[in-house]
Amino acid sequence: MTAVSGRRTQTAPVPAARGPASWPDRGRDEEPDDASWPAACASVVICAYTEERWADLERAVTSLSAQTVPPHEVIVVIDHNPRLHQRAAAGLSGVQVVLNSGRNGLSGARNTGIATATGDVIAFLDDDAEAEPSWLANLLAPYADPAVAGVGGLAEPRWPSSRPPWFPPEFDWVVGCSYQGLPTASAPVRNPIGAGMSFRRMVFDQVGGFTDGLGRLGSRPLGCEETELAIRLRAHDPTMIMLYQPLARVSHRVTRERTTWRYFRARCYAEGLSKAAVAHSVGRDAALASEKDYVRRVLPRALCRDLATPRRWPRAGVTVAGLGITTAGYVHGRWLRWRRPGSPARLPDEPARRSGEPRHQPRGCPSSLPAATVTGLTRGPAAHLAHAVSGRRGRQAARTAPAATTARIWCGEVELTEPMALPAELLDTAATPYREARLLIRLHGTPLGFLSVDLDTDVLDDLTLRAMASRDLGEAIRAHLGIDGLDQLPGPDPDPEPPACPAPAGPLAAGHACRRLLSAPAVSVVVCTRDRPAQLAASLVSLRALDWPWLDVIIVDNAPTDPATRSVFDAQAAGDPRFRYVLEPRPGLSRARNAGLTAASSTIVAFTDDDVTVDADWIRGLVRGFERRPDVACVTGLVAAATLASPAERYFDARVSWATNCRPALFDLDRSRRPSPLYPYSAGAFGTGANMAFRRDVLLALGGFDEALGAGTASAGGEDLDVFVRVLLAGHALAYEPAALVWHSHRAELDALRRQLFGYGTGLTSFLCKYLLDPATARGLLVAVPAGIGHLRTTRRRTGRAVTASAGGTRGPLAAGHRLAGPAALPMRRLWLRELAGMAAGPVCYLRSRHQAAHDRPPAPAWR
Repeated sequence: MTAVSGRRTQTAPVPAARGPASWPDRGRDEEPDDASWPAACASVVICAYTEERWADLERAVTSLSAQTVPPHEVIVVIDHNPRLHQRAAAGLSGVQVVLNSGRNGLSGARNTGIATATGDVIAFLDDDAEAEPSWLANLLAPYADPAVAGVGGLAEPRWPSSRPPWFPPEFDWVVGCSYQGLPTASAPVRNPIGAGMSFRRMVFDQVGGFTDGLGRLGSRPLGCEETELAIRLRAHDPTMIMLYQPLARVSHRVTRERTTWRYFRARCYAEGLSKAAVAHSVGRDAALASEKDYVRRVLPRALCRDLATPRRWPRAGVTVAGLGITTAGYVHGRWLRWRRPGSPARLPDEPARRSGEPRHQPRGCPSSLPAATVTGLTRGPAAHLAHAVSGRRGRQAARTAPAATTARIWCGEVELTEPMALPAELLDTAATPYREARLLIRLHGTPLGFLSVDLDTDVLDDLTLRAMASRDLGEAIRAHLGIDGLDQLPGPDPDPEPPACPAPAGPLAAGHACRRLLSAPAVSVVVCTRDRPAQLAASLVSLRALDWPWLDVIIVDNAPTDPATRSVFDAQAAGDPRFRYVLEPRPGLSRARNAGLTAASSTIVAFTDDDVTVDADWIRGLVRGFERRPDVACVTGLVAAATLASPAERYFDARVSWATNCRPALFDLDRSRRPSPLYPYSAGAFGTGANMAFRRDVLLALGGFDEALGAGTASAGGEDLDVFVRVLLAGHALAYEPAALVWHSHRAELDALRRQLFGYGTGLTSFLCKYLLDPATARGLLVAVPAGIGHLRTTRRRTGRAVTASAGGTRGPLAAGHRLAGPAALPMRRLWLRELAGMAAGPVCYLRSRHQAAHDRPPAPAWR
């Protein structure tokens, strides 16, 4: 990279350290000399946004506790993920955990950390990086020179197993690491690597924080926020130095997803877009100075090295392709800026300015930063970058959509026979972002429906909540009371007496209890997981709380890349005799479920996912479904949203039909057949694979799950739809029982939602392709094609109405129609097109997946 030349001769004083009292006291006007300068007081900021990296976050925090020079404070900033915030606050000791007070994304989270920090120097460590013990000491040592404004360290990639042979080391910046071509000794550079860097606090006081719209947003691979900040600093004071210190080392974990060509291509293109944004903001010459040197000096040497050895020719091709893709992204970004110079600054999937928020101060730039230095930071870089990511239709929606509220929806449940009250923190509107609550109303444990409560206007005492439930769910309440033989809803006892000691049961009562216990069917629960130890850990807590008398739980570890899942199992469940660990080395959800089915020995086998929390009465609800009729061979249940904090979560909740359905139902091909021409091929009508149970003998007779369908295959889904249809076609009945309740954590990030919707599309048409290729079902399915097209249109309209419903819309139970708090700032058309693209690709994916399923052999686990 191009070095930043020049040294500072006259410098403003560094802000006084708020460190230990034993440090020398100095005033703001006193210039410290190099001999008396103490070790700088450093605040370390770690930004996190997902529970999938919980183990990484723990390791990052642990690495800071082992530093030879301990940090003054460690601040963990959680980027708009309340569940992760609660977990971090409870599970991380010795750190300060705060919520991002700005816009979603890495820049907003870092700015929140800057506003919270109190040290002279503010260091940043990625949540998936581990610092060596001397990292902080080596970062702080150069600050003895007052000309040094920032110091960046060496970020070494920690590959899942080994570096992919096609991956050039000159492109390690793709995975957020230092790349071959950087200086091998301490030297001035233009900007640091973000995984382990630091700045004097006065940098942010003088030039402002990181620019919103630049930097990673969830899993979206954007960047260059450090570059733009460093260039702004250089423009403000050309004598300031950014120093690269390779002795300050961090180990940066590279996930298996980031070792794929798909990610490499996306990251290179996003880097080009980001460079175009920076070039528009600070000028092309400043933005591309280091890149020109990289292209002229580093890449030619890499090509010469790789072309000299024939086995490295593919790597040389990747080098050329990476340069071309990055250039294409840059050209596209520049063209978008030229074509629409006045485009809005915010991303289409981000909320608009909050009501009452100052127009001159972008969200994400904390109020502690001078307003004059942050004004207009999101003009330019974020503007055309947003359009490059979201496309033309997303741009039009962003221009025409009304301002969206950022209020989040709190999800919970209440029991009508108990005092009804909401958690106290929801009532403090000054301390919580929640403005609405979605309550699952239960009576004697049975879900009746969902109630929407406005936390700003509604009176939230017991009587009011009870009256709202009676108004909106009165029919369901009366029906349930009739089944229980009651005339009216019993009021709760606000001060219940402790139960008296029961008299010894007589022989007759004891005999009835024994018969009920012995007649309870044995149930096996199968949970399939793959490289998601954080989610599994939370799920295991709820599974261990189940009290069914005849229960065993089988955790199937599907093609793990490391032993983390086994470690979580050993730590949380190995001591419980009801739990077993099964390894399935072949990737694929259907294969994992079949492995669990084979290992199970109970009459009933239930399946759930590793990202759900099961209700304490979940098993009882499933058994109730099997008791409805003797021919019931499959039971599905209610999968309620655990959180609705982001627009992506609310979109998905509106998109599916099984998240709020509280009416029991029976399905078969005879007396409970539906009149729809799509029956029994209609997706989502029967439930979902996150909550289903089967009679083991029936499922084995059907051949288990189709291994050409499901997550982990090219089809990416459809295995649950397929097994539901096969149960019905075999002459059995299927029961939907809302009392079998689980809580599901939807995808909170827009990129994850896009991938999920594409997978839903491929899974649906892969499942349909299977039945089109079967002569016994092809005719009936072809006849239903027009009805299927109409169903897709209806689904789109229903989802659109739900997502764009205003906060002042019709009040009532959400079971009658999903309602979101305010119009969600989402690229609706592009999400729908993404799902349609998956549908178009589904048949090809299914044929490829079926071919692979017939030829795959079980590999050994990668971590052994």
